[in-house]
Amino acid sequence: MKLKTKSILNVVDTHGKAVLKMDRASGFIQLTITKRGNDYLIGEHPGGKIYKTDQKLLALQLDDFAMFINSWA
Repeated sequence: MKLKTKSILNVVDTHGKAVLKMDRASGFIQLTITKRGNDYLIGEHPGGKIYKTDQKLLALQLDDFAMFINSWA
């Protein structure tokens, strides 16, 4: 797991939510991650797609997108 991924997961676990600002090359402007019980909800913009995932799959996805993530809060 990349350091950036660990940092994002720590923010989500602490605050319950993180908004990732993405580089346009990723195809997304932002991803919103919200913790719901043991699972995570991910919202994509543009597109308005929302889906549920677990921490393992979320970490893999964040590792794949790591080079496109400009900031998170």
